[in-house]
Amino acid sequence: MTPEDAVYVNPASSLKEERSLILQMVAAGKITAEDGEQLLEALEASQPRETGNSGRRGRHSQRRLDGNEVEFLGQMRGLGFHDITMHEYHEMQLHGVSPEFVKAFSDLGFRNLDIDELVQCRIHDITPGFIRSFSQAGWKHVDMDEFIQLRIHGVSADYALQMRELLGKRADVDEIVQFKIHNVSPDYIREVKDAGLTDLSADDIVQLRTHGAQPDYVKAFWDAGLTDLDVDDIVQLRIHNVQPEYVQAARDAGLTDLDVDDLVQLRIHNAQPEYVKAFRDAGLTDLDVEDLVQLRIHNAQPEYVKSFRDAGLTDLDVDEIVQLRIHNVNAEYVNTIRASLGDLDVDEIVQMRIHNVSPEFIAELTQLGFTDLDAETLSEMRNQGVSVNYIRELREMGYVINDLDAIVDLRNSGVTPGFLRGLRDAGLGHLNLDDVVEFRDNGVSIKYVQELSNAGLPSLSADDYYDLDYAGVSGELVRVLMEAGLKEIKTDQLTELAEAGVTIELVRALMEAGLKEIKPGQLAELAEAGVTVQMVRNLAKGGLMDVSVKNLLRQAEQD
Repeated sequence: MTPEDAVYVNPASSLKEERSLILQMVAAGKITAEDGEQLLEALEASQPRETGNSGRRGRHSQRRLDGNEVEFLGQMRGLGFHDITMHEYHEMQLHGVSPEFVKAFSDLGFRNLDIDELVQCRIHDITPGFIRSFSQAGWKHVDMDEFIQLRIHGVSADYALQMRELLGKRADVDEIVQFKIHNVSPDYIREVKDAGLTDLSADDIVQLRTHGAQPDYVKAFWDAGLTDLDVDDIVQLRIHNVQPEYVQAARDAGLTDLDVDDLVQLRIHNAQPEYVKAFRDAGLTDLDVEDLVQLRIHNAQPEYVKSFRDAGLTDLDVDEIVQLRIHNVNAEYVNTIRASLGDLDVDEIVQMRIHNVSPEFIAELTQLGFTDLDAETLSEMRNQGVSVNYIRELREMGYVINDLDAIVDLRNSGVTPGFLRGLRDAGLGHLNLDDVVEFRDNGVSIKYVQELSNAGLPSLSADDYYDLDYAGVSGELVRVLMEAGLKEIKTDQLTELAEAGVTIELVRALMEAGLKEIKPGQLAELAEAGVTVQMVRNLAKGGLMDVSVKNLLRQAEQD
């Protein structure tokens, strides 16, 4: 050992740290094993001796680097491991990683494994024999991570070889591991192939196993006549718990030529063969899968269909039954309605049910004298809000109408008993119903009628009220005109004034200026000439000429 190789002990360093340093130097080849042993002895001798109770001084306890350790480090160095740390050394010792173990892996081609990988091999019991078994079975390019996965999941070389042979193609490690995870045995693959599924991929096999599709399950469908099933078909059947016996039972119930989608749809909606047979017994003999699914979705039971046949509806198809079921029509309703109205088709019955035409409603109309009733009119009555009370109130007010269509039109126009009472209160009780409808259709409100009446206008026709309202004649304008002396003004004159632009302010300004006995035509002429309120006031204030129609027109022309 040269002076350069000497180890100088730091007094502040622990004995353990110094000893580790020496061992690392031996492992790295910086000093020989003999030199390392001498250094360890010198390190031990430098430590103070302990004195016991008897006063005798004893040697400090310190293990020397023995020959086995020296030999181990030397052999590992020969295998290419020059920088083994104390932690790695202890891990190798703990898990039994020997130089012989390392060499065996090196001989198999694994020359670049690090200490951690070698330790993992020992932990997972990856032995050279395990690797050789796969190599002999034809697995030539498997890396250590893959061997670890194979070992973890208990995959033997024999299992992997059988799987590869059964698939007829090269299976990779991930696929073999997936087989093992899902408990796919070689026998399972053989039996599935014997059941008719021959062209299988690894994913196919895993899917079958995942969903619990046993070979006898597959074979039973084959025996039932479904010979063109693929893996996706089998998986769908299994997911929805379609049993092979179900196929034959459905055929016995009259459903032939069923494919996988048909079977799955029937099973999803729980259409049992007994359900199918019961519908046939109820008269629905020409049912397909879509029909059954619709019936099942809407919870139409065979007894429901039979009740309509007993009520006289013997030619119902599936669409009609579904419509009846959607709108909660039962046989009792049909019997009661038909007793009052005679033969009705499904559309008429459904429409009446939609609009809540009840047997009680029909009975009350009959009591009021309406005997020639039909489904369309009754539905329209309910749709427009025509109640029995509405008809009674009209009659109490003197409007006896025996035509239901006319009553519907009246209600559709917004004519209510309240509206009629309002017309009477406004002095228009003399109007016939045609006038009332026209009045309502033209959008003239009772409030407007009352405003004109309060302003001094007598009762007018419906057309007159509409014309005044349309022209924008307000009750206030009428009142001001009356105050201006136009007591006998006519409807057409009021309309003409409004259209000419005569305003309340202009009439008042003329009155304040002292213009008396002005005629409607003159008012219209002034407004059309552009005479303004300010112009009237200026003329009156100036005092140079009288405020007259002539002077106002001249002033407007000059301006």
